[in-house]
Amino acid sequence: MVSGDPKGPVSAEECLAAFRDARARVDALAGQTTAWSAESAEGWTAKDYLAHLTAWQRRMVRWFEEGAAGKFRERPEPDFTFEQLDELNAHDWEASRDTPLDEVRSEFARTADAVEMLIASLTSEDLNDPERAPWLGFEARHTIVGNTYGHYAEHLADLERLASEAP
Repeated sequence: MVSGDPKGPVSAEECLAAFRDARARVDALAGQTTAWSAESAEGWTAKDYLAHLTAWQRRMVRWFEEGAAGKFRERPEPDFTFEQLDELNAHDWEASRDTPLDEVRSEFARTADAVEMLIASLTSEDLNDPERAPWLGFEARHTIVGNTYGHYAEHLADLERLASEAP
C-alpha cells in the first residue's frame, strides 16, 4: 500500500487502492454526526476539515481536466501561488464556513467520486512519467497523492481526535 508522497514510481492499482482505503476512513468519520461541533486547536471543526479536503480535491480534478484540454490555468488558483497556501486555505474556509454539513458531506462525496474516476483512468505510466502531464512540471503521482490520500493523512488525526472528543 502506498502512503504519503511516494519517492519512487507507484502503480495505478496501488494508487487507486490507497485512495479507496483513505477515503473509506474519511467517509466513516464523516458519517459521525456528533463529531461536527468540537473544534481543533486551530479552531477548525471536522466539517471545516472535510470542506478543506473537498476544495483541494475539486482543484486537482480541475487541473487534470484543464491540462487534458490544453487550457491549463495558474496553479493552485488564479491570484494565489503555492507560497500563499495559508491565504488560499483561509479563503476556502471563509467560502465554506456557513455551508450546511449535509452539503459539505455531499460535495466531499461528489469530488471524491470524481477523483476516483480520475485515478482509475490513469495508467502507471501516466502517474510516473513527467511527460504524461507536462503542465504539472513533475510526475502526476505527486499531485494525486498530495491532494488525496496523502492530504487525508495530514488531517486524519485531527478528524479522529475530534470524533473521539465529541459528546
